Amino acid sequence: MDHQSLPLNSLGELTLRRLSIFLDNCTKKGWRKLAEVIGTDRRFKCSEKELEICSLKVLEPDGSPGLYFIQLLADRGCSVNYLISCLRKMGHTEALQCLMSMGLLMPALSTSPDTLQIIVQPKQRSAIVGDKVSLCCQAIGPPGLVYQWFRGKHEVKGGNSSELLFNCVNLDDNDWYVCRVHCGTQYIYSKWVQLRVASSPTSGKEIWPTCHSRPTAM
Repeated sequence: MDHQSLPLNSLGELTLRRLSIFLDNCTKKGWRKLAEVIGTDRRFKCSEKELEICSLKVLEPDGSPGLYFIQLLADRGCSVNYLISCLRKMGHTEALQCLMSMGLLMPALSTSPDTLQIIVQPKQRSAIVGDKVSLCCQAIGPPGLVYQWFRGKHEVKGGNSSELLFNCVNLDDNDWYVCRVHCGTQYIYSKWVQLRVASSPTSGKEIWPTCHSRPTAM
């Protein structure tokens, strides 16, 4: 049995708490949205009373509405696989990355479909010179996926993993980036994202340097 087919309550309290942080701190893709999406399966649909109890957890010193909701799902036998599918529908990349960091999506690579699919798109980032910044792209597909990041239409040297890391970002890094994933003759591109780098923090409205126009095609 792989991780994805396991019930939620097998993940342990620490894992569930880490996941709940992303559900508590995200309003548009938080635990309420998850309740709406996951509730399409009647087994996991919560009553108004249960949702109200979740909301009130925020008033407790260490209360977490997201954790309480996840525990409700676990008590009803929700699987890791079903939770992942709902997070994908929501486009909740942070929660999916949290599960990836614990190796919970890795089994998908060994039982993946024949067609390439990007499941975590990179996000636009804004940073100050000297910050540590990363762009992340995650795909599933046949075994042997190869990643290559591009800055504009030029390959990024050493940018051949799912994460493009800038240990100490500088003004020269200000540009548009895209990730290509390929396997054999198949390939797919992520969406374009802009990395905006400013020389220093500014008070009031932030002023960012002008960035090159986004390339129209690869």
